[in-house]
Amino acid sequence: MTTEPRRRVRVSLAVFSVVVLLAGGALALAPLKGSEKGVKPVPKADTSWAEVDRFVKEQKYEEAAKAAESLLSAARAKGDEKAWTKALVTMTQLRIGLHGYETAVRRLREEPWPRDPLSRAQLSLLYGHSLVTYQRAYSWEIGQRERVDTKGEVDLKAWTREQILAEALKAALEVWGMREALGKEPVKSAELVLEPNDYPKEIRGTLRDAVSYLLVDLLADTAGWTPEQSNEIWRLDLGALLKGEASEAAQVDLAAPAVHPLTKIGAVLSDLEEWHSGAGKKGAQLEARLERVRRLSASFTEERERDGFGRTSRAASPPSGRTPGGRWGRPRWPSCTSGGAARTAG
Repeated sequence: MTTEPRRRVRVSLAVFSVVVLLAGGALALAPLKGSEKGVKPVPKADTSWAEVDRFVKEQKYEEAAKAAESLLSAARAKGDEKAWTKALVTMTQLRIGLHGYETAVRRLREEPWPRDPLSRAQLSLLYGHSLVTYQRAYSWEIGQRERVDTKGEVDLKAWTREQILAEALKAALEVWGMREALGKEPVKSAELVLEPNDYPKEIRGTLRDAVSYLLVDLLADTAGWTPEQSNEIWRLDLGALLKGEASEAAQVDLAAPAVHPLTKIGAVLSDLEEWHSGAGKKGAQLEARLERVRRLSASFTEERERDGFGRTSRAASPPSGRTPGGRWGRPRWPSCTSGGAARTAG
């Protein structure tokens, strides 16, 4: 009587064990729900931008940097270029505060960048701005260095002033090369790295304006000029620089070290003036012309150099006989001493 039930129990347990083993094997072999075999799952960020902001507010910058790095990995895996760009910008700013410019700038350049023009423009602006700021902050120390070939690597600890500013110009020219697409974007579209100033939007309201005027600022920085370029301004043709023929300006090689920075400034402003003229934006066109006169006036300081301003007043006037206050329209905005259409956010 007792053996039969026990036998049934043993059989039942054996069957149950087989079912469990089979079920376990099935669970172990089955792919995760929502994923395919052999495809790496997209990582999810274990934090949020609110968390990053909280860490920054509490001055816990190391924790904020780690959180931003987690967000970067998740954004890059998903191909979210907007979040990807934001994470790179935030990480660079935090690393500058934590580890200094050398590490932060090198990491920024080594990280993969998104492909869309707006993202690359913002990252290039940040990269170039960081280089220039570093050069200004450590000017004396950098001035003692001798040129060392770093074989194309970004090594701020070894680069000379000429190498740093040449790399900054390279970054600026990369953005300027995108100017056609950036002309359709307002300055606020690059809010990760630019802070708009108080210029009216119809005067300096596009990213093309901002990029052009920031490039002019960089070219006007005499720290990047050679002694010959600083001492021989009087050799330049002031009349031609004031006139600013667009056809001649288009032939200027902005990347060539032998071309004088003032000639490059004239070419950039001629390009901008011509673009605004084609769009019928008289106020913005006039602003580009006024910026030309401001920059040349600031550079031609010797009496023998400034004589050209009086003799070439016609060349300096707006083209086609248009004069300020007439068909050009009267400017109603304050003069801005720096930053162009915007200033780069640090």
